[in-house]
Amino acid sequence: MERKGIRAERLQLEWCSAAEASRWGTIMQSAEERRKTITKEEIEKTKRLLIEEDEKKVLPPHRDPKESGKMPKLK
Repeated sequence: MERKGIRAERLQLEWCSAAEASRWGTIMQSAEERRKTITKEEIEKTKRLLIEEDEKKVLPPHRDPKESGKMPKLK
């Protein structure tokens, strides 16, 4: 994400079990504090970057499996 100009701390992954209500509250409170630091300009910049990245991807043409009579093999 940083190579693309997006602050890495904007993406967080946390594990919390159902028995950890207190920890869940702490995680959510921390996420809200991070969310408050993100400006509208940063959101718009991120959207532009992600759209540009998506447009660079070249996807193979869609093929309907029914046309060939068999399902494609998974790799």
